[in-house]
Amino acid sequence: MLQRLSLIVGLVALTFAVGTSARTEAQAVEQPRLGAASFTGPYGEGFGTVRPHTIYNGGDPSGLIDHIRWRRWGDSVAYGTGMHAIFKPHGGYYKRRVRAFLRVRRLEQCEGHLAYSQLSIKEPRRPGGKPRGWYAWSGASTICEPPY
Repeated sequence: MLQRLSLIVGLVALTFAVGTSARTEAQAVEQPRLGAASFTGPYGEGFGTVRPHTIYNGGDPSGLIDHIRWRRWGDSVAYGTGMHAIFKPHGGYYKRRVRAFLRVRRLEQCEGHLAYSQLSIKEPRRPGGKPRGWYAWSGASTICEPPY
């Protein structure tokens, strides 16, 4: 009976040690960032960070998406939704912002860190409209280097 109890205690201790070790190794894996901090220059926001709640090009309101919620961050493709100002057909912005859909993919090394190098967006043409197809953020083929 004592040997059996010792065996059970030993197995529990071993299981705990292996589980703790696996969690430590998993926690050590770097979470991907959103492109490069240098993508937008000094006035940008969110780029070069993990799971940003706001991204901003540093220019006009059409370059800002905030209140972003991400799904599947760390997978090969992750998706987010946030709020975005869009242009009216004849200039200016709609008073009401729209829900924008974000997709990040193409994991690679970027400024020495693992990062998503491609950012696409899908949004309606007007508030209340249906989202149109995916297109590259700022027309950039990569967000791992400045567009200039």
